[in-house]
Formats: sequence, structure tokens, C-alpha cells
Amino acid sequence: EYCATLYTIGSKVSYDAFFSLSTRMNKLCPDRTSFLDNLGSYWLVVQGNAKKAIRFYDKALKIDPEDEVAIRNRKIAERRIAAAKKK
Repeated sequence: EYCATLYTIGSKVSYDAFFSLSTRMNKLCPDRTSFLDNLGSYWLVVQGNAKKAIRFYDKALKIDPEDEVAIRNRKIAERRIAAAKKK
């Protein structure tokens, strides 16, 4: 829920800090899917790059195939790509 709130009320500075922190934490704890999920969400929501977001969600799913955040957000990213193709 923290991520959803951040992306609802956050600013560019807070998004950048969140990205930086998640990147550092992912390097320290590469087996923790939450940091990969955070990076995917950053690319999906802040940067609007669904393809790059999917790469992070896929990395998380390789570690934990039942990662609910990665599963749900990957579907959202896929829908955005499909919608962009229709336009």
C-alpha cells in the first residue's frame, strides 16, 4: 500500500528517491522480490514504460513464481501495451 500511496501523492523528488533506494536495496538483497516489484512499478507508473516494467516483474517471478504484486502489475503492464497497440 505504501507504493500505491507514493504514486498517488508523490513528487518527482520522492519518485527519484524511491527508485534510488529500491535500486540500492536490490543490489544488497537480490533475492527479495519486493525491490524488483518496486523498480517495475517505478518504470510502469512514473516513466510510463510498460515493457521495461515487465522485465523487472519477470525477474521477480523467476525468484518467486507466486509473487502476487509482480503477477498483478505485470498484467496491468501487458494491458497498457495492448491498449497502446490499438491506438
